[in-house]
Amino acid sequence: MFTYELNNYLTIQKNNGDTDFKDVYFNRNNKLELNSVYFIVSKHTASAAELLINSLRPYMEIKLIAEQSATYGKPVGSFEKKILNRISFLPASFKLINAVGVSNYWNGITADKTNTSDYGFNDFGDQAEPMISAALDYAAPTRMVKAAEKTPKYKSKSAILSINNNSFF
Repeated sequence: MFTYELNNYLTIQKNNGDTDFKDVYFNRNNKLELNSVYFIVSKHTASAAELLINSLRPYMEIKLIAEQSATYGKPVGSFEKKILNRISFLPASFKLINAVGVSNYWNGITADKTNTSDYGFNDFGDQAEPMISAALDYAAPTRMVKAAEKTPKYKSKSAILSINNNSFF
């Protein structure tokens, strides 16, 4: 699924047998066979969420539904370093690269459907909520109905994930 590009210090550790930064391989060990996944994202979607999106792209259709035009853009990871137990800094220590070599999403991962309002007053999973409705429209594009008429009986092999502020729903 992904590999790491490490800084010099971590490369030395890896070459000396540290297994923290081994390549991660895609392994389907269940019966869930998705053809596509629809992510509901914001400009605050970053880091681990972007890693998941980027890692799945070589294996299935990925669509992003966003409030703006892209995710945050953080293809790197870091570790906290403290100075005199008073000041902390987090230097970029590694970059995450998917199975086909893609890693440079510094300006975010571009959304497929943009300017979709996130209306937080609907109940979770309410198909009338604009972002859920947009994701369902991608899941069943041949069915032209209003969001209020949609039922949870979609038969497509897809999943809709909401990843705002790095929370998975």
